[in-house]
Amino acid sequence: MLRLLLFTTTSLVVTAYAGCEDADPKCSEWATAGECSSNAVWMMANCRKSCHSCQGGDTAWKLRTHIQSTYKNVTDNITRQVRVESVPNQQC
Repeated sequence: MLRLLLFTTTSLVVTAYAGCEDADPKCSEWATAGECSSNAVWMMANCRKSCHSCQGGDTAWKLRTHIQSTYKNVTDNITRQVRVESVPNQQC
C-alpha cells in the first residue's frame, strides 16, 4: 500500500503519512472539483482522505507523476525530489 509522498522544492516538504483524515471540511468538495491534481502539493498534505493519498493506488501515483512533470523544467537552482515509499497498510 502506498503511504508516503515526499516532495521537496527548496525547503518545502509535504508528508502524507499520518492518519487518513482531511484537515478541512471542504476537502471532498475540492477533490471533486479536481484540486487533487491542480493543487496537488497542498491537497496531498491536507486532504489525504479525499485525494486517496493515504490509501495509495493509482491516484497517488498519478499525483506523483503530475508533481514531477510540473516542476521538471523549473530553474536548475532548485532541488526537486519526489519519493514514494510503501509502508504497512493502515485503515483510513
